[in-house]
Amino acid sequence: MSNISKEFEFVTELGRIDMTMLADLYESVGFGKAENYHKPSVSLEKLFGPGIYGFFVFHGERLIGMARVMSDDILCTWIAEICVHPDWQKKGIGSALLEKVDDRFRDTALYADVFKGQEALFSGRGINPQSRLVACGRAPLKV
Repeated sequence: MSNISKEFEFVTELGRIDMTMLADLYESVGFGKAENYHKPSVSLEKLFGPGIYGFFVFHGERLIGMARVMSDDILCTWIAEICVHPDWQKKGIGSALLEKVDDRFRDTALYADVFKGQEALFSGRGINPQSRLVACGRAPLKV
């Protein structure tokens, strides 16, 4: 179990967060502008719909980290993102989030697309690069 400081609170209750908190966190890690998350088409209910789980980290009342995970809870689990506000990185928060995800979904295969340089974080939990898998993706389409 992680030795993360007691000053951080880890929760899974969606009721603890709102779109402003989430948008600010996403913007801080480079996932677009906060204003883009305040559109009618974007909501917590959509981001965390059926089969989508959230793990949130607070310092006081401030959301400083989160993991969003998609799982059928039977065979496969995919870590959509783990993000930690830059002011709080390198303090073990990302590792603690990954540990909580790994513990919760230990009975399923666990997958993650990771940025270059982050492989060690995941390998430390047994989530290793696979020579036969290739990540494919595209940016959102502009309409």
